[in-house]
Amino acid sequence: MSCVKISEAEYPLMEYIWAHAPISASALAAYSLDAFNWKKNTTYTVIKRLTLRGALERQEPGFMVTPLVTKEQVQQSELERLCNRVFAGSSKDLVLSFLSSNSLSDEDLAEVKEVVKEFHR
Repeated sequence: MSCVKISEAEYPLMEYIWAHAPISASALAAYSLDAFNWKKNTTYTVIKRLTLRGALERQEPGFMVTPLVTKEQVQQSELERLCNRVFAGSSKDLVLSFLSSNSLSDEDLAEVKEVVKEFHR
């Protein structure tokens, strides 16, 4: 799956857009000022970059912004990039590495086991 790449700096803005779309650019600028201390021009530059890369659609009048990709599509694409880059494309090695990191609680591990069981039915 090939999807639009969203930088670390752009991702928090996209999260806000996904949660509030369609949203006006002026509302995004106000949010960005509070959340990131970005000036209006910085927000508009990021919106323009995301639009040119196909992540957003900019609609007139009112300069409304709507995402063209879902959060899940971006997450899946980033996961595939990570898997290919770090684990030579081995999903199994990625999952085993994650599970061996001891970062899962007992509840999380039980949920993962249930998902695996459901996936194989």
